[in-house]
Order: sequence, then structure tokens, then C-alpha cells
Amino acid sequence: MIVRDTKEYNLESFLDPIVLEWFTSKYKEFTTVQKIGIPLIHQRKHVLISSPTGTGKTLSGFMVIINELFLLAKQNKLEDKIYCVYVSPLKALANDIHRNLEVPLAEIRDLRPGRELIFQK
Repeated sequence: MIVRDTKEYNLESFLDPIVLEWFTSKYKEFTTVQKIGIPLIHQRKHVLISSPTGTGKTLSGFMVIINELFLLAKQNKLEDKIYCVYVSPLKALANDIHRNLEVPLAEIRDLRPGRELIFQK
């Protein structure tokens, strides 16, 4: 069954404060796609986001992954295992992993200098 969800959520209730701080330091505001998609993905729903280029589809998925990894790490429950598989439809989109996962993780780490690093490379 396909359901079209158009409810925009307040993402502050879904994202860890540090992850939210990172996002707001990089972007002016969440896009409509992100306000709809992030909560549904966080709730572990099967989500297909169809939207024009540049509307935040990829970052919607990666924000949830980053947030979940961050929460696990804060609880000392982050294990050395695979938590997500990202399938890129085009070779060029492989850059998404760098731009939407590796860079945000490094920048989130840098937000809290002097504190214990949660994510190690």
C-alpha cells in the first residue's frame, strides 16, 4: 500500500541536540522534504522520496543514519559492525557518501573540541 505523507514534523524532537546544532550551523533551515522524510525514516518506515534535485533527499536519509549512530555512541552501544548499506544508482552519486556522511561526522566531531570523540576514524 502506498501512502503519500505530507505532514511536516518538528525535527528538534527527532534529532540529538548536537546533530541539530551541526545542521543549523550549515543550513538555514530544513527543507520540506527533510521535514517530512526524516521523521518517517527515523520511525523505520519504508520511505520513497521523490523530489527535484537539490531538495534534500539524500541528506534526509543520511541525517537519520548520523543521528542513530550518534545516539548509539553516546550510549556506549556503537558496535564495530555495518549499520547501513547505501546503494547509489549512479557512480557519480558515490560522492554523496563523502558529502553527506563523512563530512558531517567530521564536523559534528569538531563541534565539541576537548570532549571525548564519539566517532573514531
